[in-house]
Amino acid sequence: MVRDGLYQCRSCRRQTSVTAGTIFQDTRKPLVMWFRAMWYVTSQKNGASALGLQRVLGLGSYETAWTWLHKLRRAMIRPDRDRLSGWIEVDETFIGGFAEGVVEVGRRLIKPWLSSRLRPMGRPSDESGCG
Repeated sequence: MVRDGLYQCRSCRRQTSVTAGTIFQDTRKPLVMWFRAMWYVTSQKNGASALGLQRVLGLGSYETAWTWLHKLRRAMIRPDRDRLSGWIEVDETFIGGFAEGVVEVGRRLIKPWLSSRLRPMGRPSDESGCG
């Protein structure tokens, strides 16, 4: 270790850090704050906003929150991902519409639809009551 967080290869003498090549590269904020941001983004039921992230983390600028949110969103998507197939169960979702059974949530009208668990296993779970 050359200095705090910076490592040097013994053979080629090249220096690098553990955050090099990641979304954390060149960040001036502590990694704990990034982990809080990851928790916030993944725990929001209806999606996270940059303004919400700014408020929760106490960031000084909206632009920082927006940049972090987009970095996290890009990191969560695998470009070579496969499409889901077989039986797919989700915890819950909202399907929009203006039909019977419509519920008002905030300023949106939605039709609630409820199921249990995301299971791309090719068969329904025993606990779900299906099949």
